[in-house]
Amino acid sequence: MDRLYQIEKKKSSPLNLSFESVFFYFGMLILFVEVWIYVKHYFFNIAFFVIIYKMERGG
Repeated sequence: MDRLYQIEKKKSSPLNLSFESVFFYFGMLILFVEVWIYVKHYFFNIAFFVIIYKMERGG
């Protein structure tokens, strides 16, 4: 009975900050930051190589 009440309470409040949801949001934040850093470096490297390539060709 007590466990069923806890499950119902967890379902009724979506922003219940238990340990699982804290770790979940923390992991999602880390994943988002890592993907953003990777994409940023990737595009900066492409732009850098394009600029170098154009300078080499005298453009």
